[in-house]
This record gives sequence, C-alpha cells and structure tokens, in this order.
Amino acid sequence: MQCYSFQAIKYLTTGDGGCLVTKSRKVYERAKLLRWYGIDRDAGQTMRSADPVYEAGYKFHMNDIAATIGISNFYELGNIVLKTNRHAQYYNRVFADLNCVETVPTPHRNDYWLYIILVEKKNMFIEYMKESGIEASPVHYRNDVQPIFKSSKRSLPGLEKFWKRQVCIPVGWWLSDKQVSFIADKVGRYDEICSR
Repeated sequence: MQCYSFQAIKYLTTGDGGCLVTKSRKVYERAKLLRWYGIDRDAGQTMRSADPVYEAGYKFHMNDIAATIGISNFYELGNIVLKTNRHAQYYNRVFADLNCVETVPTPHRNDYWLYIILVEKKNMFIEYMKESGIEASPVHYRNDVQPIFKSSKRSLPGLEKFWKRQVCIPVGWWLSDKQVSFIADKVGRYDEICSR
C-alpha cells in the first residue's frame, strides 16, 4: 500500500485528506468498505439501510468539493513541482560551501515540499530567522518521544544527532524568486555569524 497526503501545503492538494493506492484487490475491497462506516455501497446499501455491517468503518471517503479542488490542481501540478524544485536547486547551490549549515539530500528528485537543512545552534537559527520574518522549524516532532511509545523506547543515536540540527525552511511554489533569494541570503548571513 502507498498513502498520499493531499493536505493544504502539498504539491497536489484537495484542501485536506489523501488517498490509498494498492495492487491488491483484497486490500482495495476492504479499504472501500472501511472508508464509509463499513457500509458496502456497491451492494446498494445506504446510510439508512437495514443491511448488516460486519466491521466498523470510518468516514474516510473524499467529498465532491475536495475532489473538485484536487482535479483543478492537476492543471498546475507540473508548474508547482518545477518551481519548487527550482527553488530547492538554488538553495543547493548557494548553501554548498557553508560551514554551519548543511543541506540534506532528498531520496527522490522531486521531494521538496519541505527543504531540510542541518544547522549548528538550531534554536539560535530558528530565532534568527524569525527575527527576519522567515518561518523556520523542525515542522514535525519526533514520534518516539510521544507517551504512546514509552514502553518501546530505544536508544536512537542517529536520530538524536539528526534531531539536534534539523530545521526546515520555506521552499514552495508560493514563494517568489526574490523571497527565495532573501531566505538564502539570511541563511548565508547566519552561517557567517555562527562561523565566528
């Protein structure tokens, strides 16, 4: 199975939600059943149906408004990806020779909905960027520190090292080239301050 997020800031958005893709007919049929309260809509059931429900489901179906937003976004998707990638490649070039800031290679060529960097003195960097009017943050916090995982807590030295320095900066298609240049300049100036 593969899950795709269509949340508001993703390349392809429906406002929120996502989709599940699978090659398995069995998984597909079960997912269709679970997406609408366990009701088999292909069997002619309705919300007021007296037909039996054998497994509790959810309200995970996509509504027509969200689907329409998604379909209309397909027309701009190519431009959105190209512009975001152009911003990321610009950052890659500008940040290549910095001392306190390190870029993180992405596993896929078009995987830049976030631009991740590793910085020395992470909290100082976030505050510096905030003072410059630029959002910078880890975006997502570590799952392993959540109470739900307390009983399975393990030593994760690689994650500790990454987490200590990981920050995301804006890269998306909504930024103008001038804004991207401004962000890159502020990162470069931080590197100069941090290197002293």
